[in-house]
Amino acid sequence: RMLTFGSSASAALCLKGIASRGRRGSQVRLRWEGSEFSFLLPLLGAENGFNAVAAIALGAAVGIDPRDGAERLAAAVPAPRRLEWKEAPGGAAIIDDSYNANPSSMRAALRVLSELASGRRAIAVLGDMFELGEHGAAYHIQLGHLVAESPVRECAFVGPSSRRSWEAAEATMGARAHHFDSTDSAISWVRKELRPGDVLLVKASRGIGLDRVADALMEREAA
Repeated sequence: RMLTFGSSASAALCLKGIASRGRRGSQVRLRWEGSEFSFLLPLLGAENGFNAVAAIALGAAVGIDPRDGAERLAAAVPAPRRLEWKEAPGGAAIIDDSYNANPSSMRAALRVLSELASGRRAIAVLGDMFELGEHGAAYHIQLGHLVAESPVRECAFVGPSSRRSWEAAEATMGARAHHFDSTDSAISWVRKELRPGDVLLVKASRGIGLDRVADALMEREAA
């Protein structure tokens, strides 16, 4: 027995559309057995909409009506440090995606930052991506170009591999691109740089420890 899902019109569970609702998440529209329905998925990023379709299809395969599956996903909460929106003291916002990183999730997170900044100043602190094998250098260079082409106003790259990202971005961004060898140095920089109203993306592979950047900013006025 096979149950298909996806954006193809031939899919049994067909994704008809994903529309951003800003910080509220995405409106996901599906077709199942000839009828359409939609639900608000309270997770950031269109990629989570695709993940939701896969989860609903899995539920359908074991007998859970897709409408019931959608209703349950409408109550979902983000996993810690995975595109988690945080309101920082002082009036800035943080998109804490510091749990992990790879080239595709970096692209997705930058899209979310661009979308949610929407008139506010977008800043990013991005660290090394691990376990990329022989293509690691090329992927970090690609990331630098991607940042330079995005609406990100200031970007700090953290870690030895991210030096390549910084070099690629600096060619276009100039002094708006920065590189730090350590997370502590990045914390010092972003504490001085962040202003009320800014939206900051924090993302890297877990081993770089950029979760400490988000934590430091959330606590900076608590004392």
